[in-house]
Amino acid sequence: MRLLTRPAAASAVLPAACGVLPAACAVPLAACVMLLAACAVLLAACGTAPGEAQILAPWAASAPGVVFAPSGATRVVGSVGQMAFCLDRPGAARVDRVVPHVVAGSLRIDRFWVQSAGSGGGAGTVVDHTCPRAGRRATRAELSTMVFLQLRVVQLAEVSTVVDAFVLEYTSDGVQLSYTLPWGLTVCVPGDAATPLCDPQG
Repeated sequence: MRLLTRPAAASAVLPAACGVLPAACAVPLAACVMLLAACAVLLAACGTAPGEAQILAPWAASAPGVVFAPSGATRVVGSVGQMAFCLDRPGAARVDRVVPHVVAGSLRIDRFWVQSAGSGGGAGTVVDHTCPRAGRRATRAELSTMVFLQLRVVQLAEVSTVVDAFVLEYTSDGVQLSYTLPWGLTVCVPGDAATPLCDPQG
């Protein structure tokens, strides 16, 4: 008896949902090959969660950064003790650029780096710390692996500069991504008592 290979039979037994392969091939070999190829296409079409590790801040900022500097002055500022960030899964992300979202005034970022919270933690541009699991307090050991944003900024305006967030542009597993770090910074010029956080008597 001659067996007929019918590609239509293969499509008839394709899994109804992505990711489910038939338990066994009960059709001729050629149809089996076509079936597996079709399943691979379906799996790719359905998509999966991105494999690259992504930056996030698991907790809200406890306070914004505040420094005092006249126009043209340089200051080093950081989110240490105010906002930490980490990766949503194991991996490594290289921060390529930091863009301030300026609400008022003007400043320039001369240099940026990330600083580990751990004792003797080095400075660089690579984040490779995984966030603590959600739904519970972080342990002391987990807190020590968090990282903070460090900046060297130049105050450009004659008035105080207010930044309400910083966009971290970074590369993870070859993919270019960005994350808006919701940490604010105010650079106060001398004599400014009107801008929030700038009045030393306020």
